[in-house]
Amino acid sequence: MSGENSSEPKLLHLFIFNANFGQKEGHEHEKILFYHPSSTDIDTQVRHVGLAEAITRFSRTFKKDGDCEAVHTQKTRQVFYQPESDMWMVMTVGIGWISKMRESGPVREYQSEGVQDVILRARLISLYHSFTLQHASFASVLTSAGLQGLRSTLNTFVNSYVSSVDMSSGDILAVWSGVSFLPLDRQTFLRIHCCLSLLQSSFPNISHTAFFYNHHVVWCGLSLEDLRSLSRYLNDQLLPGRLETSFQSSSSAPTSYLSRFVGIGVTPSIHIYACSEDGDLQSYNLLVYTLAGATVCLTLPEREALTPSLYEKIDRLLEAKVSQLASDIGEQINKKSSSGTSSDSGSSSFRYVYHNHMNLATKTTVHGTNQSLPAEVMKTIGDMHIDMKKCSSGELVVKTSQDHWVVGRSGDGREFYVVVSHKNANLVEVTDEVNRMCASHFSNIFMIE
Repeated sequence: MSGENSSEPKLLHLFIFNANFGQKEGHEHEKILFYHPSSTDIDTQVRHVGLAEAITRFSRTFKKDGDCEAVHTQKTRQVFYQPESDMWMVMTVGIGWISKMRESGPVREYQSEGVQDVILRARLISLYHSFTLQHASFASVLTSAGLQGLRSTLNTFVNSYVSSVDMSSGDILAVWSGVSFLPLDRQTFLRIHCCLSLLQSSFPNISHTAFFYNHHVVWCGLSLEDLRSLSRYLNDQLLPGRLETSFQSSSSAPTSYLSRFVGIGVTPSIHIYACSEDGDLQSYNLLVYTLAGATVCLTLPEREALTPSLYEKIDRLLEAKVSQLASDIGEQINKKSSSGTSSDSGSSSFRYVYHNHMNLATKTTVHGTNQSLPAEVMKTIGDMHIDMKKCSSGELVVKTSQDHWVVGRSGDGREFYVVVSHKNANLVEVTDEVNRMCASHFSNIFMIE
């Protein structure tokens, strides 16, 4: 949808409320913990929150095993998520439309197929998990900072998040919210592991370490859920634009060691919550070190004092090693690309997207190519994912109206979708091509036949 007589889906409202607050008449506004856009008058906010609360209460009459998920109208989609007891997150998205001429004049046709509940709800869930990375939970902030403190924290965090993430759009990757692991040769991986082990042995107070290159995970000592939240936080909010700057830096550049740490002040750090070795949620100071496209993350307990000398010692240990590792990793990636062994080539007759639910690994060639896939194909994959969830394993084959074949397979905690662009292919030919692609690209991964 493009041109003067069309519109894309857009975020209309996003609010968070506590159903237990504001029980007395005239105090309904006390339920509201956050509302976007903040320019909306308070009466409208109260009306929207009241309607959402009524919908959630009414839906329990029919769905006792879960919360209300979505409400559809001709022009909007509204999704609900209850992350904590009595806490609700609600988002309303306006459906895109296209204007068409009729005998009676121009008529708007709303493109409801362009908005999928599963994706919108995934956006809300990702927002909440990003919040818990830095603030543990809504309830913990309410306990420690009070009601006004919670409102202030939500206002700062959510507005920043909404400005960096398009809440009204997405695809299957937003639903999975996986991470991209960077495959390296054994020697380079061991060198990275030795570098991080040396860092922890030199500074015993370091609790966790992680190594990223560009937007890919190489190594992480955090739990899987913490890795998911940290990777999303780095890629969506903290590091955009920072990596380009770090590529321009060199070990010989006369810059301060503090410039390689992300943050402000003489001891730049970020307060986060992560699981300890015992599995308990604890608060840590996160130090993010970037150089030549590589990012090293390390956590220290909140009680540990952060001093400029500590940062200088960490930089002295990491600078030369990380710079050399980043250079070697870049060479490996360039060699793979030049030799044609990269699976991300956009000239292939197929594209694929793969996710492992057990380790959160995601691989895809549907993005980052010269020619992107039609929106219809990505929506088809989202619809197939919903059907796949209903069974532990299986296979679906769909042909779209634009003559794209989509083959989906699931099993053993994995999901895999292949888009074949052979217009005149039949089902047997498509299946044979997908099998050949699996043997070539996923030979070491079990998939059902």
